[in-house]
Amino acid sequence: MRGLVLPIAAVGVIFFLHTDEPTENKMRNAFERSLAAKVADTMSSIGESGDREAVERVRMAGNDRFEIRHFQKIDCRPMATKSGFDCAFTASIILANGPMERSLKGSFYNTPEGLKFALDESPDVVFPRLAESTQGRYTETKVVVENASNFIGE
Repeated sequence: MRGLVLPIAAVGVIFFLHTDEPTENKMRNAFERSLAAKVADTMSSIGESGDREAVERVRMAGNDRFEIRHFQKIDCRPMATKSGFDCAFTASIILANGPMERSLKGSFYNTPEGLKFALDESPDVVFPRLAESTQGRYTETKVVVENASNFIGE
């Protein structure tokens, strides 16, 4: 019986170490890079419109900066059709106009450039542990920047 304990423990350790499920820290980094890329795209779009004054107003107001103060992984499940994981998490983000706390769902998948994040905007994905863990602290949301004037607060 003792002879089986070591091989079983070794298999368990190997399985645990080779899981592809992203860690909370890797998810946070991928989410932060995704937000930074969206902000950069928005700033680029504003700049391409030829309104340099609008770009400067956004920067002066601090609307091009954010800080993720808190991030908590809630649940992850392997994706059915692709290689990656559908995950639920909560995030507290500090913005120029105050904190924003949200419960979000998205896909995390490996690429040659590292872990990538894509926001899940479909309402039919169910994460029971997300509902249990947030209990009124966070609100699920979809952030949409309709146009540059809304983004810069005009």
